[in-house]
Amino acid sequence: MITETNTLKERYEAFKVANPKKRIRDAAQDMGVSEAELLYTGIGETVVLLKHPFEELLKKVKSIGYVMALTRNDNCVNERKGIYENVSFSPHGGLVLGPDIDLRLFMSQWISGFAVNEGGRKSFQFFDARGTALHKIYLTEKSNVEAYDILIAEFTNPDQADFKVSTDPIPVKPADLLDTDINVNAFQDDWNN
Repeated sequence: MITETNTLKERYEAFKVANPKKRIRDAAQDMGVSEAELLYTGIGETVVLLKHPFEELLKKVKSIGYVMALTRNDNCVNERKGIYENVSFSPHGGLVLGPDIDLRLFMSQWISGFAVNEGGRKSFQFFDARGTALHKIYLTEKSNVEAYDILIAEFTNPDQADFKVSTDPIPVKPADLLDTDINVNAFQDDWNN
């Protein structure tokens, strides 16, 4: 992985010079790799690989104070600023229930996590098995940087080379149904039960 990462790092550095305003998510798509793979090229410099359990880290994020929570996919971006409050987990998932940040977390998909310092912009970033970003937590000017550093020290993976992304084929998504083909009553019954 190290040789592959060094080669990718060189490609990514050249890409950033040619495309200085492009976000890492878009750069990954243009380069045909995952966002986590690009992020990992900064390991030991601007990036620290974190260890599981991420649930324990998330329970302690409140100590950082006011942060920005970011979740995105191809269709939307959800940014909320606030404090991670009332964080809890069950075998089915996790909850963050605060007045400003309200999340449902499905931790079985959270495979890798990183602490990132991009030119002074500090964050925790979490990814699925294919290296697609699931959730990011950015510090703000109101955040407690010392608490962030304490969490990094506690959750640093002792093996910084313990990172890989899945190359398994992505399952084919079933075709969307037409609205007229949906049994609304059955859907609502299933939803309510």
